[in-house]
Amino acid sequence: PTPSPSTSPTLSGAYVALGDSLAVGVGASRQDALGYVPQLRATLTTPSAGQPQVTSLVNLAVSGETSGSMIGGQLPQAIATIGDVADVALVTLDIGGNDLLRLLRTEQCITAPAGTACSVLVAETLAEFEANYRLIVSQLDGALAATSPDARLAVMTYFNPFSGTDAPYEAAGELALLGTDRRLDCGVAGTDATARGMNDVIACVAEEHGAVAVDVHPAFAGLGLELTHIGSEDIHANDVGYRVIAEAFADALAQ
Repeated sequence: PTPSPSTSPTLSGAYVALGDSLAVGVGASRQDALGYVPQLRATLTTPSAGQPQVTSLVNLAVSGETSGSMIGGQLPQAIATIGDVADVALVTLDIGGNDLLRLLRTEQCITAPAGTACSVLVAETLAEFEANYRLIVSQLDGALAATSPDARLAVMTYFNPFSGTDAPYEAAGELALLGTDRRLDCGVAGTDATARGMNDVIACVAEEHGAVAVDVHPAFAGLGLELTHIGSEDIHANDVGYRVIAEAFADALAQ
């Protein structure tokens, strides 16, 4: 007899969300339903092929969290949660945006966001962020390997809320997120470090640890006014923007 085709069982379990105000859903008209985390959870309740099936949600995200503050608070809590929950199917992470946003309050970046002095601050911030991010992802990867080895870890890049506004911060934001080459890649060892931005670091660390990199930056290109509240001087996504982020996560997990 001809054996029937085998099918991989769908991974099922809890969804642990980590990050900053974007994971909290700040900017959504209903944070509990229209942020990207609850929208993604709703999608993964009945997932398509390749996606994990979410049975419950634990959202540990903290508004205003930086990569540094996460190490001392949210990260240990996340590791404890992963150890306590019997079955974890998915962990999502967005962190780092506030590391860059705090530079907007510095004199160097207020005066000349694309100037040399601000660029120096961005480079210093990215170096610190990379060290923190490597620690965060490494510890999450280790915690999952110990208790939920089949779980998926998905990490998000950042969008530029100023994209399409022609504001001075638009070009500076692109530089901080993508580096001087304006591309998402891991670069080549020995090349100019300024060619890398925050999104490059996120994607490359994800690749090193077998995590899923969810690149939301292209979906917001030129659409800052449509997908965020930047017209009201608020960098957070709106309901439509959060739907775009949730769809990006779902698509990346299905690949």
